[in-house]
Amino acid sequence: MRFQLLWLLVLIIIMCLTVACSKVARKATVTEENRRWIETTAFLHAHPQSYQIVKAPEGAQVRVFHPEMVKWIEMPANPKWAAELLDILRPHLDVTLNKYHFPPAAKRNLEEEKVDETHYDAIWVRDSLWIYQGLKRIPARKEEALKLLLATWDYFASKAQMDRLNALIEKPRPTADPMDFPHIRFNGNSPEMDDVLIDGKVQRWNHKQMDAYGLFLLSLLEAAKFGELSEKELSPARREVLLKFPLFFSKIKFHLLEDAGAWEELERRNTSSISLATRSLELCQELRDQHSFPAAWTRAVGEALKASDKQTQTFWRKNGLSAAVDNGYRTIKKQLKAGGESPDYSEKDLHYRQADAALLNLVFPSPLKRLQEKDLRQVVAIVEKLERPFGILRYQDDSYQSGNFWFPELLKSMKNKEALESKMTGDTSSTKDFEARGSQLIQGTEAQWFFDSWLALAYLHLARVTKQVKLKQQDLLKAAIHLKRAVGQLTGKNLIAADGTKVGELQAPESINTVVVDKLQYQLPSPISPLNWARAKLSMALLEFAQSGAY
Repeated sequence: MRFQLLWLLVLIIIMCLTVACSKVARKATVTEENRRWIETTAFLHAHPQSYQIVKAPEGAQVRVFHPEMVKWIEMPANPKWAAELLDILRPHLDVTLNKYHFPPAAKRNLEEEKVDETHYDAIWVRDSLWIYQGLKRIPARKEEALKLLLATWDYFASKAQMDRLNALIEKPRPTADPMDFPHIRFNGNSPEMDDVLIDGKVQRWNHKQMDAYGLFLLSLLEAAKFGELSEKELSPARREVLLKFPLFFSKIKFHLLEDAGAWEELERRNTSSISLATRSLELCQELRDQHSFPAAWTRAVGEALKASDKQTQTFWRKNGLSAAVDNGYRTIKKQLKAGGESPDYSEKDLHYRQADAALLNLVFPSPLKRLQEKDLRQVVAIVEKLERPFGILRYQDDSYQSGNFWFPELLKSMKNKEALESKMTGDTSSTKDFEARGSQLIQGTEAQWFFDSWLALAYLHLARVTKQVKLKQQDLLKAAIHLKRAVGQLTGKNLIAADGTKVGELQAPESINTVVVDKLQYQLPSPISPLNWARAKLSMALLEFAQSGAY
């Protein structure tokens, strides 16, 4: 009896200590946030405007954070200008791959040994493929680009991902748990490419992202089409990925599917996601029919089909591919006619949206064949509505990284601060989580994202394909303006991020954030700096502009 009482006393002491430690930890967190807020407000009072407004000769007023970039904004933009600027910025735009040939989403300026609490050190398939698109355009890094593409292919060929893919082919469930879809995000430091862990448990994530799958497949197929990838790389495991992904798209009715999309948020029927899947299926058709593909690849796929199951053979050889492509276009054209990204809902529905920056997927990196120039211009015109002084909105009323986002204790109007803190950089694809984060939005303080380089790439594509000289000149002018806006958004000297932490100079931020102090608004870069896809897109845009003299 005494022994039992002794153990009971020990347990009570342990519980008390646990509660006490928990309170101390919470207090330390609040104190840390308060410290960052004090330092941030002190910085903003000392530097109320950490940027200059520079008049570019192209006619635009450009916000410029780094003083050394001012002269480049003041110069007339031309191919030589872009090439020289790219040489200067190259050390700041280079993306390093890890030993498994993957890039983290961001390479933040953290103290040594410090854990990235935002988990932007994880690998996103989408981000990796944008980085691949950038690396393959740099002659000295083509080999690294290929290794990245092959590593992504092998990731999807792993047993865990193929089991998920095959399960959804056998029993198509569009409304299945998003964790049951092939995963598009994983731990970059894991040799097994395991899921990201939070407190030792797998982090729940919405992996139902057709845009990521489509971008992977089209990147793979274009590499084969343009001779960057040999058919000898078609191992049995990789072969199954190539043959089964198109069948998977068809089985789950991708053209009607509501997915988390490019922003990994509330599931909706996204034109941008459907377009990338449709474009990848178009390329599958070309490969099967040997349209513009090397004959060796068509033969290799033909042999692979012979070894595949009957269902896959029938889909590829009969009208399965054609029907899937037609279905994709039907939805895309319907939704563009209705106004953009996810307009096929009631205007009062939370899912309804017209202008969305993700629509640029229809133009770059691989435009859809059946869309005409006027369709692509419509897309760009829709996205232009989201232009703001410091960047491009993802969409109107976007709460992610909006005003004072990094200081949740200050957002007194929130209904559930603890719930929001856990969702700051976490999954917000459910209605509950999406609305919880949205409750913190200070109107007019949406993050202004680093998408000007993407818009520049879209205009450069239009300049390349148009037959009208006047339109070509206008497109090149627009591309120059957006390129200069992107350069202006690179971080300045001795600058802090919007959460009060240090940020290096000439870094490509994920976005420019607003900090609200005493009803005054100040702009600072997101602490997610440098973001690697932002680096890749600026690098691509400068390189493409440097080659625009050939248009």
